[in-house]
Amino acid sequence: MGDHDDHQGDVRLAFAATLREYRERANISQDALAVNSGVHRSHLVRLEHATVVPGLNTVFQICGALRVAVAVFIADVEKRMGI
Repeated sequence: MGDHDDHQGDVRLAFAATLREYRERANISQDALAVNSGVHRSHLVRLEHATVVPGLNTVFQICGALRVAVAVFIADVEKRMGI
């Protein structure tokens, strides 16, 4: 069970850093991303603070709003994880 928890922690941290980087690179606030993606701002905050793991639908919504291909975004998450 510990390895699974560690992996989820790695995913959360890598996703959080990647999300923040893409959002800041796009020069948009969490509020604007929430409006454009349909993901509630409080959920975006939790994602950026690595307290939750996003669902697949959420990933698609965020990537759509950021105008980045899901595959490219996930590849950047994987790079942060060292895979």
